[in-house]
This record gives sequence, structure tokens and C-alpha cells, in this order.
Amino acid sequence: MLLYFNSIFLFIDGVHTVVALAATFALNLGLDSSSVIIALLMVQFIAFPSTLMWAYVGEKYSDKFVINFSILIYILIIIYTLFLSNAMEFYILAAMVGFVQGGIQGSSRGLFAKLIPHDKAGEFFGLFNTFGKAGAFMGPALVGLFLALFENVRISLLPILVLFVLGLIVLYFVKTDETF
Repeated sequence: MLLYFNSIFLFIDGVHTVVALAATFALNLGLDSSSVIIALLMVQFIAFPSTLMWAYVGEKYSDKFVINFSILIYILIIIYTLFLSNAMEFYILAAMVGFVQGGIQGSSRGLFAKLIPHDKAGEFFGLFNTFGKAGAFMGPALVGLFLALFENVRISLLPILVLFVLGLIVLYFVKTDETF
């Protein structure tokens, strides 16, 4: 259980940081606010059907599979940010985020529900939410530190990559009854 908490702390912080800083990142690259609004709407419209699809995949294979796959997509998203330069490329980024956003959040909760004692679900989900909120400071703080050190908005996103990679590594060691 502690391993899973540590994994969530890392990768969900990465997810929250991507969401929290996406608009600021786009504006710093010189995209106009209407492009950012379109991208944010795209995330929402893509996220809804994708979340339903990931719920099906989680049931058919496993929640851990969905989380692993989503983290890998987020790693690709961060790498992609190093190269994007126009609104169309940012829309592709938004589509990628929308594709995995609901899946990683829903499957994280689903896997957690399978790992906890059912008679203490309320207490454990309270702790789950606390861990998620506690981790929300680290990503933005690291991005801010890297931005101050390197004065480059693209390089400042690299710590998020580390959060996802570490979260994926820790998740590998989480033992579940699931096949993936």
C-alpha cells in the first residue's frame, strides 16, 4: 500500500502539473489566448469518451495496465513539449492529454479500491485524496526552480518527466491480483 501511495504521489503530481501549467506554457511559447481556450475545450471533449474507453480497458485488462499506459503517454507528452512551436502542435498535445486524463485518474482510484480493506474504504480514500493534494506542490515548485535556473520554459518542464518516470518505476513494484 505504501508503495502505491508513493507512486501516486509522483505520477498524479505530474498529471496535476501538466494540467495546471498548460495554459501558461502555451502563452509563454507565444500562442494567443484563443488557441489556448480551443485546446482546453478539446481536452474536455476528448476526455469524456476516452474516460469511458479506459474504464472498459481497465475492466478487460487491469487498472494497473491503464495507469502504466497513461504514464507512458504523459512521458511522450512532456518530450513532445520540447519541440512544439505552433497552435496546431499544441492542439495535438491537448488531444493527447484529453485521451489519457480521465483514464489515469479513474484507474488510479479503481486500483486503490482493490488494494484497500473494504470495511475501511472511507478512511483510506480520505488518505488517498490527502496524498494527491500533498503531491500537488512538488511539480510546480520544480518547474519554477528549473525556470529560474535555466530561464527556458521548455527545459523547466523536464522535472515533470522525472515525476512520471519515478512514479512508473515505483508502480512496477506494487503487487496486485491483476494480470498486467
